[in-house]
Formats: sequence, structure tokens, C-alpha cells
Amino acid sequence: MEDQSQIYSRFVESHRAAEPQQSEPAYVPPPVGQKRLVLSATSKGGVGKSYLTINLAEWLDSINVPFVAFDPDWCNSSLTRFYDKAEFLDIGDSVNLDNVIRALDRTDLILVDGVGSMQNRFLDWLEETRVFDLREQLSLDITLVLIIEEDKETVFQAGQAVKRIGSRADWLVVRNMKTSPVTEIYDNSNARRELLEVGAREITIERLPWNLSSLSQKTSQSIGRLASDESVFFLERQRMRSHQQKIFEEFQKARSILLPGSVLAATSPEPKKEELPVAAVRTRVPPQDV
Repeated sequence: MEDQSQIYSRFVESHRAAEPQQSEPAYVPPPVGQKRLVLSATSKGGVGKSYLTINLAEWLDSINVPFVAFDPDWCNSSLTRFYDKAEFLDIGDSVNLDNVIRALDRTDLILVDGVGSMQNRFLDWLEETRVFDLREQLSLDITLVLIIEEDKETVFQAGQAVKRIGSRADWLVVRNMKTSPVTEIYDNSNARRELLEVGAREITIERLPWNLSSLSQKTSQSIGRLASDESVFFLERQRMRSHQQKIFEEFQKARSILLPGSVLAATSPEPKKEELPVAAVRTRVPPQDV
């Protein structure tokens, strides 16, 4: 004879087995266009637009995402100097900017480097040709990149850009820490509030140590190339790898507005990182307890 506890256990097990099993939900790609255009909306020169684009190009290469990169800066041409696959784009005549849209026949992702004080020509062109209105027809998403430093100029330009374009584009704010360890002006600004209201994503790029920056400039090689150049002291190569890996991790956080929908739809979400067990976490041991 079964006792009461055995009967109860059998009752619970029978009902548990009858419950429908919940499976993992199928991955549904975000509702985005098949193609994407990524370009800067910051006009101030020397804030790191080319540095960002070079590293973005090398990140895309590292994850095997095809793209076309344009360099519109005929004075410095930093992108073509450090990334020789980039194509020159003469923006002296605004009609040449149409080549950016034509390139969508070749690829689903276009990167356009910055060109200092003439950067507003791109926003003028986007509005003049009504590209924003054609996004659905072109199946095109546009990401505007804002480089922020601890100064009022970049923050002011960010505010002006978001007022002008609003939610017609995706926004990526890049805190460039090369001149200051903080971005208090931006953090406390109306520009940031307005950007967050339209869903802006924010990432941080740490300052490249001066010795590595000097080496890059002297050799005209990007961080990625120096990291694999065996003529460079191996510890310097390691520092280059570590620095660029941090940049890549920041890009990964914003992948949903840096990659085209065709790529996002073909890849699953990043797996969740396993948390370390409590015992594996390093803690400081007080000297008296040693």
C-alpha cells in the first residue's frame, strides 16, 4: 500500500509531465532595412573621425562583413592612407555624392569617412536628394555618427544635427577620450537628452597611448596592421591588440546600428556570457587575514 506522501508525489509528477514544455523562442531579426549607410555628422576637424572609421573597417574585416568605404578628404586622406581598400570620393561637386548610393548595388554596407568643416555637405545632400524619404524604397537604414570630446563645439554640433535630422536616422555617439578622461559637458547637455529621446546609442573609445600613436603615424600603419607586423616589438604588438580589442567590443555593443539588416538577419544574437562562480572572483585579502 502507498502511504499519503507517495500518493502525493505521484500526483505532482503526473501533472508536471502533462504541462507543456516551453521551448526557446525562435530568433526574429530586427525590423531593419537590408542595407545601411554609416557616416559622420560631426564637422569639427581633428576629433577622430578617420581613426574611428579605420578601426570600424578593420572590425568589419575581422567579422567577415563586406562593405565599401569612401574617403572624401582630399587634404589629408587619412582613411586611404591607413586603409588602402578605401575609395576616394570627390565632394567638390555634390553630384559625386550620388556614388555613395550607387555603391549599394555592390554591397549592403557603406562607410563614409569625415572631411572636417565640410561634413555638413553630406547632410545637405541627404536632404536635397530626399534620401531619408527613400529609405523604405531603398531598404536603407542610415546611421549618423557623432564624435564627442570634452568641448562645447562637438556637443553643440551634436545638438544641431539631432535637431535637424531627428528620428529619420539611427544615432551613434562616440565618446572619444583622447583629450580628457571625462565628457561632462556632453553628459549634462540638452544635446544628450535629445539624442537619447530618439534612441541614440553611446560607446566609448579610450585614448591610444602616445607611443603607440606615434608609431602608427611614423609608419602610416593602422593599429590592426601594427599588431601583426613582426618587425614591431612583440609587447607593443600585444598592446596594439589589447587596445583594438577594446574598440571592437564597443562596436559589438552597437552592432544593431552598424551592420546592415541582411547581416543581422543571418546571424543569431550574441550568446550570453557565463557569470563566473563566486569562488572564481578575485577579492582583496586584508593583510591581517593573510
